[in-house]
Amino acid sequence: MFLTENQAGTAVCLLLAGVLLLIGIQGTPLIRFGSGEHSFELDTARRTEEIAERVAEVAAADPEQAEALLEGFLTANPAALSEPRMKEVQRLVYEQQLHNVLADLAPNGVGDHRFSDFTIPMTQGRNLYVEVHFAFDEDERHRNFRRRKMNTIVTDLHKDRSGGGFIVITNSASVSLQLTEFVESAKAQFTVDPRPVVVVAWRDSSDNEQLAAAINSFEIDSSRNLSKTA
Repeated sequence: MFLTENQAGTAVCLLLAGVLLLIGIQGTPLIRFGSGEHSFELDTARRTEEIAERVAEVAAADPEQAEALLEGFLTANPAALSEPRMKEVQRLVYEQQLHNVLADLAPNGVGDHRFSDFTIPMTQGRNLYVEVHFAFDEDERHRNFRRRKMNTIVTDLHKDRSGGGFIVITNSASVSLQLTEFVESAKAQFTVDPRPVVVVAWRDSSDNEQLAAAINSFEIDSSRNLSKTA
């Protein structure tokens, strides 16, 4: 028990200094310390934002290093995984990794298009549209959104006769099955044969061969088959 407010304040400051020293030595994350009027909250949101900005900056040049930075931070701060900024950065890193893989697989390069995230040149001036669907979870709440998205893709491709096909790439094998179901349902609304739409799961380089096979099925304009990098 403290006799004066000054004594109480001094004790709190000394204890806080000890905790901050522990953080400096061990990297211990601290959200709130103390109670009542003598409580302190460290700015974890600022730390999360700083890491997110750093990861986004690195991802453009080296997505593998960016992924390592992100995983290291989330391992030490698992609560940050639910932060919208962290989810945004996860998606960004995944898309950059995928872009680099597609650039290796498609000898004619990868471009952008208003219909999709990426495009790959095909024969007769057509494009293979690439839609990236990064699934943060497999919650049923996202089911209707995914259904609408696949319906839009199939419908837009049917209207755009210059398109050679659509490939939807996701990071989840189970979500890829769900998306395939929605694609087939959307195709059923057309009396004429709709343009091909393929869904494939890609998580890392171990799925490159599967991705290459899916792309090759669209008859890419190339003097050679797409390579299957390991």
